[in-house]
Amino acid sequence: EFFGLNAFPMDDIITTAMAFRPDLCTMTEPLFVDVVLEGKLARGQTVAWQGHQILKGAGPKSTRICTDIDGRAFMDLFKGAIARFERAA
Repeated sequence: EFFGLNAFPMDDIITTAMAFRPDLCTMTEPLFVDVVLEGKLARGQTVAWQGHQILKGAGPKSTRICTDIDGRAFMDLFKGAIARFERAA
């Protein structure tokens, strides 16, 4: 309700689905990602360092971020998994 969504977030489920179908998402090139522990601007946030940033940070570029998803393919996979679970139960 706070974000004005008319659905529910499926971030964890999408992440799990990507273990089986990494082609579901369009990914960035590897980036340095860190959690900001100090300051006021972004404290507690996970920040991906891309180009010029307000905050300073550098490190290994080892994290890729999903920027788009094939929603239809994901929902087909998700509904298929639920159907298999229901049949097995």
